[in-house]
Amino acid sequence: MVHRGQVFLKKLTLARGKVAKLAAPFIVDGSKILVHSMSRVILETIREANRSNKRFQVFVTKADTEDGSQSGFFPPISQQIGSYTMAVCAKELKKPFYVLAESFKFVRLYPLNQRDLPNEFKFTSSILKKENLSKYHPLVDYTPPQYITLLFTDLGILTPSAVSDELIKLYL
Repeated sequence: MVHRGQVFLKKLTLARGKVAKLAAPFIVDGSKILVHSMSRVILETIREANRSNKRFQVFVTKADTEDGSQSGFFPPISQQIGSYTMAVCAKELKKPFYVLAESFKFVRLYPLNQRDLPNEFKFTSSILKKENLSKYHPLVDYTPPQYITLLFTDLGILTPSAVSDELIKLYL
């Protein structure tokens, strides 16, 4: 069992490295990057871009200690609350909005809006035990595909529409 855990950990690390290698070239010298919530894959991408001697600035809106690992990754994207707002602002300012995620975060669900996200992804287990969930703020939100420029995954660089094809390959 320990061996299987070590194999899985190695796969996770390799997946993170693949995402970083694909995304780092999109960080150009002199750029300013706004990151909504830090994760290991984002940190690895920043390190990879830095190894290329690029100069860039990173601004982080929030940096929780969780790694986004509580939430699954639904196509187009379900991530830290505020992602949707960031994507809308990026679109309005004609800036690209990229998503970086390892494919192990992909799940079988394909929500069409915020209400389609299951409660077990929106709330912690302690909140789920309470009676009236409408009193609590969700931890994640749904970002529609039209606001996402590209998704960088260990499966490759994907457009939002290509994610459904990858889900079919993974789960069927």
